[in-house]
Amino acid sequence: LSRLQFREPNYAGGTQPFDEITVFSIYDAEAEKGASRYKYCRFVYVRQRSLLVNLSRDGVRGLRGASIRYLRMRYMEMVVDWLKNHAYDLVLLENTPEFVEQVKEAIPSGCKLYLHLHNDWVNYSIQGAAYKLECLDKVICVSDYIASRVRTADTGTPIETVHNGVPITNDQFGDEDICKLRNELGIKDELSLIFTGRLVPEKGIDVLIEAMSMLGSETGYKLLVLGSKLYGENVTDQFLEGLRTAIARAHLNNTVIFTGYVNYEKVPLYYKVADVGVMPSIWDDPCPLSVLECMKYGLPIITTNSGGIPELVNDGCAFVFDRDEKLAENLAEAIRKLHDNRLLVSRMGEASRIRSEQFTMRAYLSNIYDAIHNGEGRTNV
Repeated sequence: LSRLQFREPNYAGGTQPFDEITVFSIYDAEAEKGASRYKYCRFVYVRQRSLLVNLSRDGVRGLRGASIRYLRMRYMEMVVDWLKNHAYDLVLLENTPEFVEQVKEAIPSGCKLYLHLHNDWVNYSIQGAAYKLECLDKVICVSDYIASRVRTADTGTPIETVHNGVPITNDQFGDEDICKLRNELGIKDELSLIFTGRLVPEKGIDVLIEAMSMLGSETGYKLLVLGSKLYGENVTDQFLEGLRTAIARAHLNNTVIFTGYVNYEKVPLYYKVADVGVMPSIWDDPCPLSVLECMKYGLPIITTNSGGIPELVNDGCAFVFDRDEKLAENLAEAIRKLHDNRLLVSRMGEASRIRSEQFTMRAYLSNIYDAIHNGEGRTNV
């Protein structure tokens, strides 16, 4: 939610307007601590004080979904109540199309309502999608793929694409850190592949394991699997057990390395250890950050023709395969090709690094700012 209020001197001696941003969020102590550095942001938190939420945190089975629904209801009640008592120029809903009608009713007629959409949640097959679009002044999508899906329910609402960006991290990991981690992981001269993301079927990790099994009789490969089923938690489920069984059956226990969940601050070190990024999504991934991160760290990419992925990569930096019955075979062949041609790895890695310059956080902020302000400048927010 954005309200223009502050002005500060600029370098020309005049004044430069700034947007005042009010952010609504579920309460988190670490987030509250970090929020203090944002000068023009007000953070309003929804506290998680309920027996239902506490029991869910304590691991009582069957309550996770109920606690999430409860928090979403409390969150929306608080936002609506706040909007009815505070004047804003623009409300930006972050990937929550289900809140459109409630927010529309709570804001005055002169307040704009935008939706920043990350997922395929507004299309012709979604009940009420056309009405939601009629309530909105603009939809900002993370990829042309998502924009194309929204247009299937189009009512004339402006739709714009702003691809995700990745921050420039000032990580302190040097050669000594890289060498230490390689030793810990048992990587010597092998081609090291990295997969990052949730360990769920739609991310294609099982297809990648199948591809690795096709290389099982060969030597010279290591696969780092970063992540778990849930963000921030290490969870073992039937799918993960199936992966471990497939790995053992193919005698890949010394080839495939599960790191479990890795804190985001340490992820850059794993990218620096890796030679190639493999992201074999078998669903229409809207705009995966893992692909952008691989490019940022100069890794050749092996991926699929899924969702918004083809918008992010090009022929110079990536092998892109269709999601068909030959996918595992094609992944294996691409891995083998890079293993046998380290010059190709270097060339594709440099192409990735160059391509990544289009998806920096600076580029993202500039593009999202223009999309929100319609190119009219800060004074019309």
